[in-house]
Amino acid sequence: MRCMDDFGTIATLKQFCRTAPAAGLVVALAISSSAQAQLLNPFPGYRGPVMNDQDRTAARDALQTLLDQNPATVGKTKAWSNPADGRHGSLTVAGSFHHNGMDCRTIESSVSYPEWATPRKFTLRFCLTPGGEWKTL
Repeated sequence: MRCMDDFGTIATLKQFCRTAPAAGLVVALAISSSAQAQLLNPFPGYRGPVMNDQDRTAARDALQTLLDQNPATVGKTKAWSNPADGRHGSLTVAGSFHHNGMDCRTIESSVSYPEWATPRKFTLRFCLTPGGEWKTL
């Protein structure tokens, strides 16, 4: 079996292939596998719409408004929308709790897409770090 000549532009790999053909093939496969791993979808099978940068900015601003409330008001909702694409959503404070000495919030999110029949809903938990930043839990 010949070593992969596709990597001929990399002199060290070519030399490696000449001296250890089996190991050269393993290295070539490892390089190929790592490149493919970067393209994997963390949500296999999902084919629905996703938020764009403008959607995320609008949602992030709404979220920040809710997180900045002190104390948290359970049931408080903040809506957001992107008139450019018709996408919109809402975020609701579903709860307030403490975790490892940090103030935390449970936020329920709903995102509606014009091209999708039902809104996508999910729940997030955020905690205020000692440094003053909200991080997901």
